[in-house]
Amino acid sequence: MKRVISSNKTSIRSKFSYRSLVAGLLIASGVFQLALPTLAQTAAGTTISNTATATYEDPNAPGVPINATSNTVVIKVAEIAGITATPSGIIDVNGGTIQPGDILNYNYTITNVGNDTTKIFIPSTATVAGPGTVSKVQYSVDGGTTYIDVPAGGVTTGSIAVGGTVLARAVVTVSGTATSGSSLAVLLGDTGPNDNTPLTQNQADITDTALAQEVRTVDNPDGTINEVAGAPANGEREASATQQTLIGALPVMVNGPSGVADAVGPSSNNDDFTNKTTFVAPGTDPAAAIDPGAVTFTNTVQNGSTTDPLTMSLLPTPPTTAASLPAGTLVTITSGTQTATYTYNGTTFTFTSGSGTTADGQAISATNPVEIANLAPGITANYQVTVDLPTGSLQLVGYPVPITAFVDTNNDGSITTGELQNTTIDQLYTGYLKLVKESRVLQGTGSAVPAADGTFSTTVKNAGAGNIIEYRITYTNVSSAPVGTGNVTLSANKVVITEDGTAGTNSWAKDNDGNGTVDTSSVPGTSVDATGTIIFTPDEATATKYVDTVNIPVAPNTSGTFTFQRKVN
Repeated sequence: MKRVISSNKTSIRSKFSYRSLVAGLLIASGVFQLALPTLAQTAAGTTISNTATATYEDPNAPGVPINATSNTVVIKVAEIAGITATPSGIIDVNGGTIQPGDILNYNYTITNVGNDTTKIFIPSTATVAGPGTVSKVQYSVDGGTTYIDVPAGGVTTGSIAVGGTVLARAVVTVSGTATSGSSLAVLLGDTGPNDNTPLTQNQADITDTALAQEVRTVDNPDGTINEVAGAPANGEREASATQQTLIGALPVMVNGPSGVADAVGPSSNNDDFTNKTTFVAPGTDPAAAIDPGAVTFTNTVQNGSTTDPLTMSLLPTPPTTAASLPAGTLVTITSGTQTATYTYNGTTFTFTSGSGTTADGQAISATNPVEIANLAPGITANYQVTVDLPTGSLQLVGYPVPITAFVDTNNDGSITTGELQNTTIDQLYTGYLKLVKESRVLQGTGSAVPAADGTFSTTVKNAGAGNIIEYRITYTNVSSAPVGTGNVTLSANKVVITEDGTAGTNSWAKDNDGNGTVDTSSVPGTSVDATGTIIFTPDEATATKYVDTVNIPVAPNTSGTFTFQRKVN
Protein backbone atom coordinates (compact mmCIF):
# COMPACT_ATOMS: atom_id res chain seq x y z
CA MET A 1 0.00 0.00 0.00
CA LYS A 2 1.45 3.36 -0.98
CA ARG A 3 1.31 6.22 1.46
CA VAL A 4 1.39 9.93 0.63
CA ILE A 5 3.33 12.06 3.04
CA SER A 6 3.09 15.81 3.25
CA SER A 7 6.04 18.09 3.82
CA ASN A 8 4.95 18.55 7.44
CA LYS A 9 5.55 14.80 7.88
CA THR A 10 1.92 13.81 8.36
CA SER A 11 -0.17 11.39 6.32
CA ILE A 12 -2.46 12.82 3.65
CA ARG A 13 -5.78 10.98 3.83
CA SER A 14 -7.55 9.96 0.66
CA LYS A 15 -10.55 12.26 1.35
CA PHE A 16 -8.45 15.34 0.55
CA SER A 17 -8.67 16.69 -2.96
CA TYR A 18 -5.58 17.13 -5.11
CA ARG A 19 -5.81 20.91 -4.78
CA SER A 20 -6.07 20.59 -0.99
CA LEU A 21 -3.05 18.30 -1.03
CA VAL A 22 -0.91 20.84 -2.87
CA ALA A 23 -2.10 23.71 -0.71
CA GLY A 24 -1.54 21.71 2.46
CA LEU A 25 2.01 20.90 1.43
CA LEU A 26 2.78 24.55 0.81
CA ILE A 27 1.21 25.76 4.03
CA ALA A 28 3.15 23.10 5.93
CA SER A 29 6.41 24.28 4.42
CA GLY A 30 5.82 27.73 5.85
CA VAL A 31 4.70 29.61 2.75
CA PHE A 32 1.34 29.74 1.02
CA GLN A 33 2.68 29.65 -2.50
CA LEU A 34 1.68 32.57 -4.72
CA ALA A 35 2.43 30.32 -7.64
CA LEU A 36 -0.67 28.22 -7.28
CA PRO A 37 -2.97 28.39 -10.33
CA THR A 38 -2.90 31.99 -11.56
CA LEU A 39 -5.36 34.27 -13.31
CA ALA A 40 -5.73 33.75 -17.04
CA GLN A 41 -3.52 35.86 -19.28
CA THR A 42 -4.38 37.29 -22.68
CA ALA A 43 -2.94 34.98 -25.29
CA ALA A 44 0.26 36.04 -26.95
CA GLY A 45 -0.24 37.47 -30.41
CA THR A 46 -3.67 38.84 -29.58
CA THR A 47 -4.26 42.10 -31.47
CA ILE A 48 -5.66 45.02 -29.48
CA SER A 49 -6.92 47.85 -31.75
CA ASN A 50 -7.86 51.35 -30.68
CA THR A 51 -9.55 54.03 -32.82
CA ALA A 52 -10.80 57.28 -31.35
CA THR A 53 -14.06 58.89 -32.54
CA ALA A 54 -15.52 62.30 -31.94
CA THR A 55 -18.53 64.39 -32.82
CA TYR A 56 -18.70 68.08 -33.28
CA GLU A 57 -21.00 70.79 -34.64
CA ASP A 58 -20.68 73.63 -37.06
CA PRO A 59 -21.81 76.72 -35.13
CA ASN A 60 -23.44 77.90 -38.31
CA ALA A 61 -25.57 74.77 -38.26
CA PRO A 62 -26.31 74.06 -34.66
CA GLY A 63 -27.76 70.65 -33.70
CA VAL A 64 -26.25 68.83 -36.64
CA PRO A 65 -23.51 66.45 -35.39
CA ILE A 66 -20.47 65.93 -37.45
CA ASN A 67 -18.37 62.75 -36.89
CA ALA A 68 -14.59 62.47 -36.77
CA THR A 69 -12.51 59.28 -36.61
CA SER A 70 -8.85 58.94 -35.70
CA ASN A 71 -6.33 56.63 -37.20
CA THR A 72 -6.27 53.11 -35.74
CA VAL A 73 -3.58 52.21 -33.21
CA VAL A 74 -2.82 48.49 -33.03
CA ILE A 75 -1.23 46.81 -29.99
CA LYS A 76 -0.10 43.21 -30.28
CA VAL A 77 0.13 41.27 -27.00
CA ALA A 78 3.71 40.11 -26.52
CA GLU A 79 4.72 36.52 -25.78
CA ILE A 80 5.38 36.23 -22.03
CA ALA A 81 7.01 33.09 -20.65
CA GLY A 82 6.06 31.83 -17.19
CA ILE A 83 6.63 28.71 -15.08
CA THR A 84 5.92 27.45 -11.55
CA ALA A 85 7.02 24.31 -9.72
CA THR A 86 5.04 23.19 -6.70
CA PRO A 87 5.40 20.22 -4.30
CA SER A 88 2.80 17.51 -4.84
CA GLY A 89 3.52 15.17 -1.95
CA ILE A 90 5.86 12.31 -1.06
CA ILE A 91 4.91 8.68 -1.62
CA ASP A 92 6.52 5.81 0.31
CA VAL A 93 6.37 3.07 -2.32
CA ASN A 94 6.07 0.17 0.14
CA GLY A 95 3.77 2.03 2.53
CA GLY A 96 3.96 2.32 6.29
CA THR A 97 6.56 4.22 8.27
CA ILE A 98 9.49 5.56 6.27
CA GLN A 99 12.46 3.32 7.04
CA PRO A 100 16.08 2.92 5.87
CA GLY A 101 16.11 1.28 2.46
CA ASP A 102 12.64 2.54 1.49
CA ILE A 103 11.97 4.03 -1.94
CA LEU A 104 10.28 7.43 -1.86
CA ASN A 105 8.76 9.33 -4.78
CA TYR A 106 9.07 13.09 -4.31
CA ASN A 107 6.36 14.48 -6.63
CA TYR A 108 6.21 17.95 -8.22
CA THR A 109 3.81 19.75 -10.57
CA ILE A 110 5.30 22.08 -13.17
CA THR A 111 2.89 24.53 -14.81
CA ASN A 112 3.13 26.81 -17.87
CA VAL A 113 1.81 30.10 -16.45
CA GLY A 114 2.90 32.15 -19.45
CA ASN A 115 0.62 33.30 -22.27
CA ASP A 116 2.04 31.12 -25.03
CA THR A 117 2.86 27.50 -25.59
CA THR A 118 6.33 26.49 -24.42
CA LYS A 119 8.57 23.52 -23.93
CA ILE A 120 9.86 22.75 -20.43
CA PHE A 121 13.32 21.52 -19.48
CA ILE A 122 13.45 18.95 -16.66
CA PRO A 123 16.79 17.99 -15.03
CA SER A 124 17.94 14.39 -14.70
CA THR A 125 18.72 14.74 -11.01
CA ALA A 126 17.58 16.55 -7.90
CA THR A 127 19.45 17.84 -4.87
CA VAL A 128 19.18 15.78 -1.67
CA ALA A 129 19.79 17.08 1.84
CA GLY A 130 19.83 14.19 4.31
CA PRO A 131 20.32 10.40 4.29
CA GLY A 132 19.26 9.41 0.80
CA THR A 133 20.23 9.25 -2.87
CA VAL A 134 18.34 10.02 -6.09
CA SER A 135 18.27 7.01 -8.40
CA LYS A 136 16.41 8.81 -11.20
CA VAL A 137 14.03 11.61 -12.11
CA GLN A 138 10.89 10.83 -14.12
CA TYR A 139 8.25 12.96 -15.82
CA SER A 140 4.72 12.57 -17.13
CA VAL A 141 2.83 14.64 -19.71
CA ASP A 142 -0.37 12.59 -19.48
CA GLY A 143 -1.39 13.42 -15.92
CA GLY A 144 0.60 10.64 -14.28
CA THR A 145 -0.66 7.71 -16.34
CA THR A 146 2.81 7.15 -17.78
CA TYR A 147 6.16 8.18 -16.34
CA ILE A 148 9.31 8.40 -18.45
CA ASP A 149 12.88 8.33 -17.10
CA VAL A 150 14.72 11.59 -17.66
CA PRO A 151 17.96 10.76 -19.52
CA ALA A 152 21.34 11.93 -18.27
CA GLY A 153 21.73 15.66 -18.81
CA GLY A 154 17.99 16.36 -18.69
CA VAL A 155 15.12 16.41 -21.17
CA THR A 156 13.11 19.06 -22.99
CA THR A 157 9.43 18.19 -23.26
CA GLY A 158 7.21 18.72 -26.24
CA SER A 159 5.01 21.82 -26.46
CA ILE A 160 2.99 22.49 -23.31
CA ALA A 161 -0.21 24.53 -23.67
CA VAL A 162 -0.90 27.65 -21.66
CA GLY A 163 -2.01 26.43 -18.22
CA GLY A 164 -0.79 22.94 -19.04
CA THR A 165 1.25 20.88 -16.57
CA VAL A 166 4.09 18.40 -16.49
CA LEU A 167 4.38 16.06 -13.51
CA ALA A 168 7.89 15.21 -12.29
CA ARG A 169 9.14 12.97 -9.52
CA ALA A 170 12.52 12.28 -7.95
CA VAL A 171 12.91 8.61 -6.99
CA VAL A 172 14.90 8.54 -3.75
CA THR A 173 16.36 5.61 -1.77
CA VAL A 174 16.60 6.19 1.97
CA SER A 175 20.11 5.34 3.17
CA GLY A 176 20.52 2.07 5.05
CA THR A 177 22.32 4.00 7.78
CA ALA A 178 19.61 6.64 8.22
CA THR A 179 18.78 7.36 11.85
CA SER A 180 15.36 7.82 13.36
CA GLY A 181 14.10 11.39 13.22
CA SER A 182 16.53 12.52 10.55
CA SER A 183 15.17 14.83 7.83
CA LEU A 184 15.32 14.01 4.12
CA ALA A 185 14.69 16.96 1.80
CA VAL A 186 14.71 16.98 -2.00
CA LEU A 187 14.99 20.08 -4.23
CA LEU A 188 13.91 20.02 -7.87
CA GLY A 189 15.28 22.94 -9.88
CA ASP A 190 17.63 25.69 -8.76
CA THR A 191 16.57 29.32 -8.47
CA GLY A 192 18.88 30.63 -5.78
CA PRO A 193 16.80 30.87 -2.59
CA ASN A 194 15.28 27.42 -3.14
CA ASP A 195 12.99 27.93 -0.14
CA ASN A 196 9.51 27.72 -1.70
CA THR A 197 9.02 31.50 -1.40
CA PRO A 198 7.79 33.57 -4.36
CA LEU A 199 11.45 34.19 -5.24
CA THR A 200 11.68 30.54 -6.34
CA GLN A 201 8.85 30.86 -8.87
CA ASN A 202 8.78 32.26 -12.39
CA GLN A 203 12.21 33.85 -12.13
CA ALA A 204 14.29 35.23 -14.99
CA ASP A 205 16.78 32.69 -16.28
CA ILE A 206 19.17 35.32 -17.61
CA THR A 207 21.28 35.63 -14.47
CA ASP A 208 22.88 32.19 -14.64
CA THR A 209 22.04 31.03 -18.19
CA ALA A 210 20.62 27.59 -18.86
CA LEU A 211 21.98 25.11 -16.30
CA ALA A 212 21.55 21.33 -16.17
CA GLN A 213 19.92 21.33 -12.73
CA GLU A 214 17.20 23.86 -13.57
CA VAL A 215 13.49 23.55 -14.28
CA ARG A 216 12.89 26.18 -16.98
CA THR A 217 10.97 27.20 -20.07
CA VAL A 218 12.31 26.59 -23.58
CA ASP A 219 10.61 28.65 -26.30
CA ASN A 220 9.04 26.71 -29.14
CA PRO A 221 10.61 27.27 -32.56
CA ASP A 222 8.75 29.67 -34.80
CA GLY A 223 6.28 27.78 -36.93
CA THR A 224 5.24 25.40 -34.16
CA ILE A 225 1.47 24.98 -34.02
CA ASN A 226 -0.14 27.67 -31.81
CA GLU A 227 3.25 29.29 -31.25
CA VAL A 228 3.59 33.06 -31.56
CA ALA A 229 6.67 33.97 -33.54
CA GLY A 230 9.60 35.51 -31.76
CA ALA A 231 11.20 35.10 -28.37
CA PRO A 232 9.38 35.78 -25.09
CA ALA A 233 9.51 39.47 -24.21
CA ASN A 234 10.60 38.60 -20.67
CA GLY A 235 13.09 35.90 -21.66
CA GLU A 236 13.11 32.31 -20.51
CA ARG A 237 11.92 31.64 -16.95
CA GLU A 238 12.76 29.08 -14.25
CA ALA A 239 11.31 27.75 -10.97
CA SER A 240 12.17 25.34 -8.14
CA ALA A 241 10.41 23.52 -5.30
CA THR A 242 11.55 21.54 -2.26
CA GLN A 243 9.86 19.21 0.20
CA GLN A 244 11.00 17.04 3.08
CA THR A 245 10.00 14.21 5.41
CA LEU A 246 11.31 12.40 8.48
CA ILE A 247 12.74 8.92 8.79
CA GLY A 248 10.85 6.59 11.15
CA ALA A 249 12.05 4.37 13.99
CA LEU A 250 15.11 2.11 13.93
CA PRO A 251 16.21 -0.66 13.76
CA VAL A 252 14.16 -2.50 11.18
CA MET A 253 16.25 -5.57 10.42
CA VAL A 254 18.95 -7.64 12.11
CA ASN A 255 20.69 -10.84 11.00
CA GLY A 256 22.70 -13.00 13.37
CA PRO A 257 23.43 -16.42 14.90
CA SER A 258 20.65 -18.88 15.66
CA GLY A 259 18.20 -17.29 18.09
CA VAL A 260 20.30 -14.11 18.47
CA ALA A 261 19.52 -11.99 15.44
CA ASP A 262 20.75 -8.85 17.18
CA ALA A 263 24.19 -10.24 18.12
CA VAL A 264 27.12 -7.81 18.09
CA GLY A 265 30.61 -8.79 16.93
CA PRO A 266 34.05 -7.31 17.65
CA SER A 267 33.14 -3.95 16.16
CA SER A 268 29.46 -3.87 15.17
CA ASN A 269 26.35 -5.90 14.41
CA ASN A 270 27.80 -6.53 10.94
CA ASP A 271 30.63 -8.82 12.13
CA ASP A 272 28.83 -11.02 14.66
CA PHE A 273 29.61 -14.69 14.05
CA THR A 274 28.85 -18.37 14.50
CA ASN A 275 31.82 -20.77 14.78
CA LYS A 276 31.48 -24.46 13.89
CA THR A 277 33.96 -27.17 12.94
CA THR A 278 34.36 -30.01 10.48
CA PHE A 279 35.27 -33.57 11.45
CA VAL A 280 38.95 -34.48 11.22
CA ALA A 281 39.85 -38.19 11.04
CA PRO A 282 42.01 -39.61 13.89
CA GLY A 283 45.72 -39.72 13.17
CA THR A 284 45.60 -37.06 10.44
CA ASP A 285 48.89 -35.22 10.11
CA PRO A 286 48.02 -31.65 11.21
CA ALA A 287 50.18 -30.26 8.41
CA ALA A 288 48.30 -32.17 5.72
CA ALA A 289 45.61 -30.54 3.56
CA ILE A 290 42.20 -32.22 3.76
CA ASP A 291 38.82 -32.34 2.04
CA PRO A 292 36.49 -31.17 4.81
CA GLY A 293 32.92 -32.35 4.98
CA ALA A 294 30.06 -29.90 4.48
CA VAL A 295 28.68 -28.24 7.61
CA THR A 296 25.31 -26.52 8.06
CA PHE A 297 24.74 -23.37 10.11
CA THR A 298 21.41 -21.92 11.28
CA ASN A 299 21.05 -18.14 11.31
CA THR A 300 18.19 -15.94 12.51
CA VAL A 301 16.77 -12.71 11.07
CA GLN A 302 14.35 -10.38 12.80
CA ASN A 303 12.13 -7.55 11.61
CA GLY A 304 12.77 -4.87 14.21
CA SER A 305 10.02 -2.57 12.95
CA THR A 306 6.98 -2.08 15.14
CA THR A 307 4.67 -1.29 12.24
CA ASP A 308 5.79 -2.65 8.87
CA PRO A 309 6.29 -6.14 7.38
CA LEU A 310 9.62 -6.67 5.68
CA THR A 311 10.92 -8.89 2.87
CA MET A 312 14.60 -9.83 3.14
CA SER A 313 16.84 -11.37 0.49
CA LEU A 314 19.89 -13.49 1.40
CA LEU A 315 23.30 -13.65 -0.30
CA PRO A 316 26.83 -14.84 0.58
CA THR A 317 29.29 -11.96 0.41
CA PRO A 318 33.10 -12.00 0.15
CA PRO A 319 35.00 -11.82 3.45
CA THR A 320 36.90 -8.67 4.38
CA THR A 321 40.14 -10.43 3.40
CA ALA A 322 39.26 -12.16 0.14
CA ALA A 323 42.03 -14.77 0.48
CA SER A 324 40.75 -15.96 3.87
CA LEU A 325 38.24 -18.19 2.07
CA PRO A 326 39.60 -20.69 -0.51
CA ALA A 327 38.45 -20.61 -4.11
CA GLY A 328 36.05 -23.44 -4.85
CA THR A 329 34.09 -23.08 -1.61
CA LEU A 330 30.40 -23.87 -2.11
CA VAL A 331 27.81 -22.02 -0.04
CA THR A 332 24.16 -23.07 -0.08
CA ILE A 333 21.42 -20.89 1.45
CA THR A 334 18.11 -22.53 2.30
CA SER A 335 14.83 -21.09 3.53
CA GLY A 336 11.84 -23.40 3.41
CA THR A 337 11.65 -24.80 -0.14
CA GLN A 338 14.01 -22.15 -1.55
CA THR A 339 17.64 -23.15 -2.11
CA ALA A 340 20.49 -21.34 -3.85
CA THR A 341 24.11 -22.51 -4.19
CA TYR A 342 27.01 -20.15 -4.89
CA THR A 343 30.68 -20.81 -5.74
CA TYR A 344 33.49 -18.62 -4.44
CA ASN A 345 36.21 -17.88 -7.01
CA GLY A 346 38.65 -16.22 -4.63
CA THR A 347 37.15 -12.74 -4.92
CA THR A 348 33.39 -13.04 -5.53
CA PHE A 349 30.49 -15.47 -5.28
CA THR A 350 28.68 -16.60 -8.42
CA PHE A 351 25.30 -18.32 -8.60
CA THR A 352 25.64 -22.03 -9.40
CA SER A 353 22.20 -23.57 -9.00
CA GLY A 354 18.90 -23.13 -7.23
CA SER A 355 15.46 -24.57 -6.67
CA GLY A 356 12.09 -23.36 -5.47
CA THR A 357 10.32 -20.05 -5.94
CA THR A 358 9.95 -16.86 -3.94
CA ALA A 359 6.65 -15.54 -2.63
CA ASP A 360 5.94 -13.71 -5.90
CA GLY A 361 6.33 -16.94 -7.89
CA GLN A 362 9.77 -16.14 -9.33
CA ALA A 363 12.20 -19.04 -9.64
CA ILE A 364 15.44 -18.83 -7.66
CA SER A 365 18.17 -17.56 -9.98
CA ALA A 366 21.25 -15.36 -10.20
CA THR A 367 18.99 -12.29 -10.03
CA ASN A 368 16.38 -13.73 -7.67
CA PRO A 369 17.99 -14.91 -4.40
CA VAL A 370 16.42 -16.81 -1.54
CA GLU A 371 14.17 -14.51 0.46
CA ILE A 372 12.16 -14.38 3.65
CA ALA A 373 8.97 -12.67 2.55
CA ASN A 374 6.60 -10.41 4.49
CA LEU A 375 8.13 -11.03 7.90
CA ALA A 376 5.78 -9.39 10.37
CA PRO A 377 6.96 -6.61 12.71
CA GLY A 378 9.02 -7.95 15.62
CA ILE A 379 9.01 -11.53 14.30
CA THR A 380 12.09 -13.74 13.77
CA ALA A 381 12.77 -16.40 11.14
CA ASN A 382 15.53 -18.97 10.67
CA TYR A 383 17.41 -19.96 7.55
CA GLN A 384 20.24 -22.42 6.89
CA VAL A 385 23.69 -21.99 5.35
CA THR A 386 25.74 -25.02 4.27
CA VAL A 387 29.47 -24.46 3.74
CA ASP A 388 31.48 -27.02 1.75
CA LEU A 389 35.20 -26.23 1.64
CA PRO A 390 37.23 -27.57 -1.29
CA THR A 391 39.85 -30.33 -1.27
CA GLY A 392 43.20 -28.92 -0.23
CA SER A 393 41.94 -26.87 2.70
CA LEU A 394 44.39 -26.43 5.56
CA GLN A 395 43.65 -27.73 9.04
CA LEU A 396 43.16 -25.68 12.21
CA VAL A 397 41.99 -22.64 10.23
CA GLY A 398 38.76 -20.65 10.54
CA TYR A 399 37.20 -19.93 7.14
CA PRO A 400 34.72 -16.98 7.28
CA VAL A 401 31.59 -16.93 5.11
CA PRO A 402 29.65 -13.63 5.53
CA ILE A 403 25.92 -13.87 4.84
CA THR A 404 24.09 -10.61 4.16
CA ALA A 405 20.35 -10.10 4.57
CA PHE A 406 19.11 -7.07 2.64
CA VAL A 407 15.99 -5.34 1.40
CA ASP A 408 16.21 -5.52 -2.40
CA THR A 409 14.47 -2.22 -3.04
CA ASN A 410 15.39 -2.04 -6.73
CA ASN A 411 14.65 -5.75 -7.33
CA ASP A 412 17.95 -6.46 -9.12
CA GLY A 413 18.95 -9.44 -6.97
CA SER A 414 22.14 -7.78 -5.70
CA ILE A 415 23.15 -5.63 -2.76
CA THR A 416 23.15 -1.94 -3.69
CA THR A 417 24.59 0.93 -1.68
CA GLY A 418 21.84 2.51 0.37
CA GLU A 419 19.72 -0.65 0.64
CA LEU A 420 18.94 -1.76 4.19
CA GLN A 421 21.30 -4.63 5.02
CA ASN A 422 22.91 -6.56 7.88
CA THR A 423 25.66 -9.20 7.83
CA THR A 424 26.50 -12.17 10.04
CA ILE A 425 29.52 -14.47 9.59
CA ASP A 426 29.37 -18.27 9.48
CA GLN A 427 32.94 -19.33 10.25
CA LEU A 428 33.93 -22.94 9.59
CA TYR A 429 36.99 -24.38 11.34
CA THR A 430 38.89 -27.42 10.10
CA GLY A 431 39.45 -28.61 13.66
CA TYR A 432 40.27 -26.11 16.38
CA LEU A 433 42.29 -27.87 19.12
CA LYS A 434 45.94 -27.68 18.13
CA LEU A 435 48.49 -30.04 19.71
CA VAL A 436 52.19 -29.15 19.60
CA LYS A 437 54.66 -31.64 21.08
CA GLU A 438 58.14 -30.50 22.05
CA SER A 439 61.05 -32.09 23.89
CA ARG A 440 64.17 -31.16 25.77
CA VAL A 441 67.01 -33.19 27.37
CA LEU A 442 67.96 -32.85 31.04
CA GLN A 443 71.32 -34.15 32.34
CA GLY A 444 69.99 -36.50 35.01
CA THR A 445 72.74 -39.04 35.85
CA GLY A 446 74.15 -38.88 32.36
CA SER A 447 76.59 -36.63 30.55
CA ALA A 448 76.22 -32.88 30.21
CA VAL A 449 73.63 -31.65 27.72
CA PRO A 450 74.35 -29.01 25.04
CA ALA A 451 72.24 -25.85 25.38
CA ALA A 452 70.39 -26.53 22.11
CA ASP A 453 69.25 -29.94 23.37
CA GLY A 454 68.29 -28.55 26.76
CA THR A 455 65.66 -26.15 25.36
CA PHE A 456 62.07 -27.11 24.47
CA SER A 457 61.59 -27.29 20.69
CA THR A 458 60.31 -29.61 17.99
CA THR A 459 63.79 -30.36 16.61
CA VAL A 460 65.66 -33.70 16.95
CA LYS A 461 67.62 -34.02 20.22
CA ASN A 462 70.59 -36.16 21.29
CA ALA A 463 70.40 -38.01 24.64
CA GLY A 464 72.61 -40.65 26.31
CA ALA A 465 72.19 -43.17 29.10
CA GLY A 466 71.15 -41.47 32.32
CA ASN A 467 69.83 -38.37 30.57
CA ILE A 468 66.17 -37.50 30.99
CA ILE A 469 63.84 -36.64 28.09
CA GLU A 470 61.06 -34.24 29.07
CA TYR A 471 58.09 -34.09 26.72
CA ARG A 472 55.72 -31.11 26.65
CA ILE A 473 52.37 -31.16 24.86
CA THR A 474 50.77 -27.73 24.45
CA TYR A 475 47.09 -27.83 23.58
CA THR A 476 45.53 -24.62 22.20
CA ASN A 477 42.01 -23.75 21.18
CA VAL A 478 42.72 -21.74 18.01
CA SER A 479 39.13 -20.54 17.48
CA SER A 480 38.21 -16.88 17.96
CA ALA A 481 37.73 -15.63 21.49
CA PRO A 482 34.35 -14.50 22.83
CA VAL A 483 33.71 -10.85 21.98
CA GLY A 484 30.64 -8.67 21.69
CA THR A 485 27.32 -10.30 22.55
CA GLY A 486 25.37 -13.27 21.24
CA ASN A 487 28.14 -14.85 19.15
CA VAL A 488 28.56 -18.64 18.99
CA THR A 489 32.07 -19.71 19.97
CA LEU A 490 33.86 -23.08 20.20
CA SER A 491 35.02 -24.40 23.56
CA ALA A 492 36.92 -27.70 23.60
CA ASN A 493 35.15 -29.89 26.15
CA LYS A 494 36.25 -33.26 27.61
CA VAL A 495 39.77 -32.99 26.23
CA VAL A 496 41.69 -36.23 26.69
CA ILE A 497 45.36 -36.43 25.69
CA THR A 498 46.81 -39.90 25.25
CA GLU A 499 50.55 -40.61 25.27
CA ASP A 500 51.11 -44.31 24.48
CA GLY A 501 54.78 -45.17 24.06
CA THR A 502 54.02 -48.41 22.21
CA ALA A 503 51.23 -47.31 19.86
CA GLY A 504 51.60 -46.31 16.23
CA THR A 505 54.91 -44.63 15.48
CA ASN A 506 55.67 -44.02 19.18
CA SER A 507 58.70 -45.94 20.41
CA TRP A 508 59.76 -44.34 23.69
CA ALA A 509 58.35 -47.30 25.71
CA LYS A 510 59.68 -50.03 23.42
CA ASP A 511 62.81 -52.15 23.39
CA ASN A 512 63.99 -50.77 20.05
CA ASP A 513 67.51 -52.28 20.19
CA GLY A 514 66.36 -55.73 21.35
CA ASN A 515 68.49 -55.88 24.52
CA GLY A 516 65.57 -56.91 26.68
CA THR A 517 65.04 -53.51 28.31
CA VAL A 518 62.68 -50.73 27.26
CA ASP A 519 64.70 -47.80 25.97
CA THR A 520 63.22 -45.26 28.42
CA SER A 521 61.58 -45.62 31.81
CA SER A 522 59.09 -43.52 33.74
CA VAL A 523 60.29 -40.83 36.14
CA PRO A 524 57.63 -40.82 38.88
CA GLY A 525 56.32 -37.47 40.11
CA THR A 526 57.17 -35.58 36.91
CA SER A 527 53.84 -35.84 35.04
CA VAL A 528 52.03 -32.52 35.28
CA ASP A 529 48.91 -30.80 33.93
CA ALA A 530 47.67 -27.99 36.13
CA THR A 531 44.07 -28.56 35.02
CA GLY A 532 44.17 -32.28 34.26
CA THR A 533 44.03 -35.70 35.90
CA ILE A 534 46.69 -38.18 34.72
CA ILE A 535 46.18 -41.95 34.68
CA PHE A 536 49.19 -44.28 34.25
CA THR A 537 49.27 -47.74 32.61
CA PRO A 538 50.14 -50.07 34.22
CA ASP A 539 51.24 -47.73 37.06
CA GLU A 540 53.29 -44.58 37.53
CA ALA A 541 56.59 -46.37 38.23
CA THR A 542 56.45 -48.57 35.14
CA ALA A 543 54.18 -46.46 32.94
CA THR A 544 54.19 -47.05 29.21
CA LYS A 545 51.00 -45.03 28.70
CA TYR A 546 49.71 -41.71 30.08
CA VAL A 547 46.12 -40.48 29.76
CA ASP A 548 45.58 -36.83 30.68
CA THR A 549 41.94 -35.83 31.17
CA VAL A 550 41.57 -32.05 31.17
CA ASN A 551 39.04 -31.20 33.86
CA ILE A 552 37.77 -27.89 32.47
CA PRO A 553 36.77 -26.81 28.95
CA VAL A 554 39.55 -25.27 26.91
CA ALA A 555 38.10 -21.87 26.06
CA PRO A 556 38.64 -20.22 22.68
CA ASN A 557 42.09 -18.69 22.29
CA THR A 558 43.45 -20.31 25.47
CA SER A 559 46.09 -23.01 26.07
CA GLY A 560 47.23 -25.64 28.53
CA THR A 561 50.26 -27.94 28.87
CA PHE A 562 50.91 -31.56 29.82
CA THR A 563 54.51 -32.60 30.61
CA PHE A 564 56.08 -35.92 31.56
CA GLN A 565 59.66 -37.27 31.79
CA ARG A 566 61.38 -40.45 30.62
CA LYS A 567 64.87 -41.60 31.64
CA VAL A 568 67.12 -43.04 28.94
CA ASN A 569 68.23 -46.55 29.93
